[in-house]
Amino acid sequence: MMQQIQLIALILVGALVMGGAIVFFTSAQDDDDVMDITVTLAWQKEMVEWIGGENVKATHMVRPGQDPHVPEGMTPSQVIAAAKSPAYFYIGAGMGWETANIPTIESELPDLKMVKMSEGVELITGDAHIWTSPDNLLIMANNTKNALIEIDPANEQDYINGYNSYALRVFQIKALADEKLEPMAGNDFLVYHSAWKYLAQDYGINEYSIQPLTTGGSAIELTVSNIQEFVDWIEAQNASLTTMFVRPFDPVNSNTALKDAFESNNIEIVIANPLSLNWLDELETFINALYVFWEDSNTV
Repeated sequence: MMQQIQLIALILVGALVMGGAIVFFTSAQDDDDVMDITVTLAWQKEMVEWIGGENVKATHMVRPGQDPHVPEGMTPSQVIAAAKSPAYFYIGAGMGWETANIPTIESELPDLKMVKMSEGVELITGDAHIWTSPDNLLIMANNTKNALIEIDPANEQDYINGYNSYALRVFQIKALADEKLEPMAGNDFLVYHSAWKYLAQDYGINEYSIQPLTTGGSAIELTVSNIQEFVDWIEAQNASLTTMFVRPFDPVNSNTALKDAFESNNIEIVIANPLSLNWLDELETFINALYVFWEDSNTV
């Protein structure tokens, strides 16, 4: 493995030097007692480190603010991170970044153990956001526990304890969702980017997304000048959709003019981040926010 890492590093350094760049690579392992697992998204880092405890450190490939749906190639530092890991825990649900890069990782690093976290999860066609469902989180946490035990059987009990702790937290969130969302079956909510269908499917609620809104089969880019088209579409779906949940990096939130334009049309903008590192807390917050929205809309 060390020779493999050194070879990849030499190839990458050579390529970067030819391009006028200077890169410093870290050692293959900062701490021999800690496994440096590679994952794709931040929520996976939380899960893997929670279950792995002090035995595991996780590095997520997709950076904060980067769109994981875009099939971008890997950077040299990402290749090094994967090469020095004993395993790569990938989602396996069709996320754009993974679709572009997992085949490359498997081809270039044939000795790297690949763990498909979504094994056993029933997928929704065209939607990779499987982690928004508490039930799916429990399946993936169990897969994570089993994989860590396989890689490091000496610390099996630690991983069982970590799984039990993580599962307990998920069960708390599931109980909240049962209380708040089950009575809301049939109700609607609005998002900028579709990311919550798995949660919606579990509880019989309906997610409406304005991205992408299309005309003649072509996606419409949201701008201040054409915002009325989006407002009209929202009103045509459901007059009670007066709150739109957006990701921190969505243009609706990052562009003050867009945000003001929606709010002037009585559509409140609320942040809900499906890519949060503190995912379990974020999911709990979103469930509560949905309930508050419906309560304020007199649909409870």
